[in-house]
Amino acid sequence: MRERRRRRERRDHARLTAALCDALGTGDACAVARVLGPVARVVVDTGRAGLRAGPALAADPAAHLVVVLGLAEGLQLTVRSVNGAPGIVARRDGAATAVVVASGRPGAASTVWVVANPEKLREW
Repeated sequence: MRERRRRRERRDHARLTAALCDALGTGDACAVARVLGPVARVVVDTGRAGLRAGPALAADPAAHLVVVLGLAEGLQLTVRSVNGAPGIVARRDGAATAVVVASGRPGAASTVWVVANPEKLREW
Protein backbone atom coordinates (compact mmCIF):
# COMPACT_ATOMS: atom_id res chain seq x y z
CA MET A 1 0.00 0.00 0.00
CA ARG A 2 2.79 2.44 0.91
CA GLU A 3 4.70 1.67 -2.27
CA ARG A 4 1.60 2.37 -4.37
CA ARG A 5 1.17 5.73 -2.62
CA ARG A 6 4.84 6.61 -3.18
CA ARG A 7 4.55 5.77 -6.88
CA ARG A 8 1.43 7.96 -7.14
CA GLU A 9 3.18 10.83 -5.33
CA ARG A 10 6.22 10.56 -7.63
CA ARG A 11 3.95 10.52 -10.68
CA ASP A 12 2.00 13.56 -9.38
CA HIS A 13 5.26 15.39 -8.67
CA ALA A 14 6.57 14.68 -12.17
CA ARG A 15 3.28 15.85 -13.74
CA LEU A 16 3.26 19.03 -11.64
CA THR A 17 6.87 19.79 -12.57
CA ALA A 18 6.26 19.30 -16.30
CA ALA A 19 3.06 21.39 -16.25
CA LEU A 20 4.76 24.14 -14.25
CA CYS A 21 7.71 24.18 -16.64
CA ASP A 22 5.35 24.58 -19.60
CA ALA A 23 3.35 27.33 -17.88
CA LEU A 24 6.44 29.25 -16.77
CA GLY A 25 7.73 29.08 -20.33
CA THR A 26 4.76 31.18 -21.44
CA GLY A 27 5.46 33.91 -18.87
CA ASP A 28 1.69 34.02 -18.25
CA ALA A 29 0.89 34.32 -14.53
CA CYS A 30 -2.67 33.05 -15.19
CA ALA A 31 -1.31 29.85 -16.74
CA VAL A 32 1.04 29.42 -13.78
CA ALA A 33 -1.85 30.03 -11.35
CA ARG A 34 -3.91 27.29 -13.00
CA VAL A 35 -1.05 24.83 -12.54
CA LEU A 36 -0.38 25.85 -8.94
CA GLY A 37 -3.98 25.97 -7.78
CA PRO A 38 -5.50 28.07 -5.01
CA VAL A 39 -3.34 27.26 -1.97
CA ALA A 40 0.24 27.25 -3.23
CA ARG A 41 2.83 29.36 -1.53
CA VAL A 42 6.14 30.41 -3.07
CA VAL A 43 9.33 30.52 -1.00
CA VAL A 44 12.25 32.30 -2.65
CA ASP A 45 15.91 32.33 -1.65
CA THR A 46 17.59 35.19 -3.51
CA GLY A 47 20.46 35.65 -1.11
CA ARG A 48 19.83 39.38 -1.21
CA ALA A 49 17.17 41.86 -0.20
CA GLY A 50 16.49 43.13 -3.74
CA LEU A 51 13.75 40.69 -4.72
CA ARG A 52 11.43 40.81 -1.74
CA ALA A 53 7.75 40.29 -2.38
CA GLY A 54 5.53 43.30 -1.99
CA PRO A 55 1.98 42.83 -0.67
CA ALA A 56 0.54 42.21 -4.15
CA LEU A 57 3.11 39.53 -4.97
CA ALA A 58 2.79 37.86 -1.59
CA ALA A 59 -0.94 37.54 -2.22
CA ASP A 60 -0.42 36.07 -5.69
CA PRO A 61 2.10 33.21 -5.71
CA ALA A 62 1.92 32.75 -9.49
CA ALA A 63 2.76 36.40 -10.16
CA HIS A 64 5.54 36.22 -7.57
CA LEU A 65 7.05 33.24 -9.35
CA VAL A 66 6.84 34.89 -12.77
CA VAL A 67 8.42 38.10 -11.44
CA VAL A 68 11.28 36.24 -9.74
CA LEU A 69 12.11 34.31 -12.92
CA GLY A 70 11.79 37.37 -15.15
CA LEU A 71 10.55 37.69 -18.71
CA ALA A 72 9.94 34.42 -20.51
CA GLU A 73 11.76 35.75 -23.55
CA GLY A 74 15.29 34.40 -23.47
CA LEU A 75 14.58 32.14 -20.49
CA GLN A 76 15.46 28.47 -21.04
CA LEU A 77 13.64 26.05 -18.74
CA THR A 78 14.54 22.39 -18.40
CA VAL A 79 13.27 19.65 -16.14
CA ARG A 80 16.20 18.08 -14.28
CA SER A 81 16.75 16.01 -11.20
CA VAL A 82 17.05 18.24 -8.15
CA ASN A 83 18.02 16.37 -5.00
CA GLY A 84 16.69 13.18 -6.56
CA ALA A 85 13.29 14.55 -7.63
CA PRO A 86 12.06 16.45 -10.70
CA GLY A 87 12.74 20.16 -10.63
CA ILE A 88 13.13 23.03 -13.08
CA VAL A 89 16.38 24.76 -13.92
CA ALA A 90 16.00 28.25 -15.38
CA ARG A 91 18.85 29.61 -17.47
CA ARG A 92 19.42 32.89 -19.21
CA ASP A 93 22.35 33.29 -21.59
CA GLY A 94 23.60 29.86 -20.52
CA ALA A 95 23.84 30.72 -16.81
CA ALA A 96 21.51 29.24 -14.21
CA THR A 97 19.27 31.93 -12.74
CA ALA A 98 16.99 29.76 -10.60
CA VAL A 99 16.15 26.22 -9.56
CA VAL A 100 12.47 25.55 -8.88
CA VAL A 101 10.97 22.58 -7.03
CA ALA A 102 7.24 22.27 -6.40
CA SER A 103 5.35 19.85 -4.20
CA GLY A 104 1.84 18.56 -4.75
CA ARG A 105 0.04 17.83 -7.99
CA PRO A 106 -1.21 19.94 -10.92
CA GLY A 107 -3.93 22.29 -9.70
CA ALA A 108 -3.10 21.55 -6.06
CA ALA A 109 0.52 22.52 -5.42
CA SER A 110 1.34 23.20 -1.80
CA THR A 111 4.78 24.84 -1.89
CA VAL A 112 7.11 26.05 -4.61
CA TRP A 113 10.71 26.46 -3.54
CA VAL A 114 12.85 28.76 -5.68
CA VAL A 115 16.59 29.12 -5.25
CA ALA A 116 17.72 32.24 -7.10
CA ASN A 117 20.73 32.88 -4.88
CA PRO A 118 23.73 33.22 -7.21
CA GLU A 119 26.03 31.73 -4.56
CA LYS A 120 23.97 28.53 -4.52
CA LEU A 121 23.64 28.30 -8.31
CA ARG A 122 27.33 28.12 -9.18
CA GLU A 123 27.27 24.34 -9.66
CA TRP A 124 24.23 24.36 -11.95
